[in-house]
Amino acid sequence: MERDHALGQSQIQNSFERFTALGFDNERANRLARAEASLVEGTLKLNRCNRGKPTNIVDTIVHIFGITDHELIDDVLWKRFISALSSVPAGQVGFINLRLNHVSLEGEISSSLLRAFKMLPLQSLIVEDSVNGLPFALEALSTTPTLHLFGMHSCPIESKNDATALVKKLIGHSRLKELAIDTCQIGQNREIMLAFIPVLFRFDTISFDNNKIGSNGATLIANGLALNPKVNHMSLHFNDLRDGEISKIAASLKTNTNLRKLSLGGNKTTIDAINSLFDVLHACSSFNAAYDSNHTCAVDILPKVNRHENPRDNMLSKLILMTDICVGDLEEIPIELVPRLLALLQEGKELNNSQFNSLDAVFKVLREWTTKFVLPDHTNSGPCHALDKVGDLVDSFNKSL
Repeated sequence: MERDHALGQSQIQNSFERFTALGFDNERANRLARAEASLVEGTLKLNRCNRGKPTNIVDTIVHIFGITDHELIDDVLWKRFISALSSVPAGQVGFINLRLNHVSLEGEISSSLLRAFKMLPLQSLIVEDSVNGLPFALEALSTTPTLHLFGMHSCPIESKNDATALVKKLIGHSRLKELAIDTCQIGQNREIMLAFIPVLFRFDTISFDNNKIGSNGATLIANGLALNPKVNHMSLHFNDLRDGEISKIAASLKTNTNLRKLSLGGNKTTIDAINSLFDVLHACSSFNAAYDSNHTCAVDILPKVNRHENPRDNMLSKLILMTDICVGDLEEIPIELVPRLLALLQEGKELNNSQFNSLDAVFKVLREWTTKFVLPDHTNSGPCHALDKVGDLVDSFNKSL
């Protein structure tokens, strides 16, 4: 890796000197020099992949940057890169991760890349801030059957037809599982946003970051999430979402059990948005409300809620916290069911490093409890002081553990 870095720096210096000698100003010369250096670095990584499966994930990440004027780039460097890209053995190497940043994806550049893709075991493809990025993406999705992740960043999608064509290609791809459509302005037009809603039912992971989704987009996404689609990780960072929009998305989680992670950072939220999420994810008005909360979805702006991988652990964690908040609600529970509840709480106490003590809770709940105790023959014995039954309750509780 140190040798690669030294070669890259040497290439940048040599290319910079060549471009300044041609009369380019320092900024332009530096940009073109970095473009050529990215080709050299990418070729080195691909050649290592050609010799055998890489042991370092960094070797599989190929980032080509800044090729906007193909005629100015050293043609030998480009041909070496395409040759290396075309030579990766599909059966020997399982994945290449290619990022095309500020690349003019038209003409011979586009054609040579697409030809190379036909046999390339491409794991992920990200097209970023590139001229003709969308037409290239439509072609690339048809020629890269091994793709697991596809991303478009800063490539505006300006019409419903373009959005529909892209979504059709995405949904029809056989292996894609992760999708990132970031900073593509899809939220500024309701019809474009609507065209993307079907991807919620197709992909495991979706990012719609920085798309100015706003109220219309939030409503569409919330309506989709309420139908419990396939997506389990979703990111909506920096989308101008306000409290009302967050409230709509929060309400959708009442019927959603598939979404495991929701990212909402960078939006225009206040305590009202936090409260709307709490009402769904960690209701604390009663034990029943806590039990009926969403136990599957973790939200980045609520880091302590649903932090366990197992939804049951999340549920137990919430019930433990409820013991000090609304223990009086236990008076509504038939006395013979209390041992089962306390056994459940005992099971979950380790999740919060809780000091919860089951027998202490028995006394705390029952010391002033007047209720009806159901006898084995299901007849009521009439009002009695539950404290008289503590011994029986402790026996029952111990048996239920």
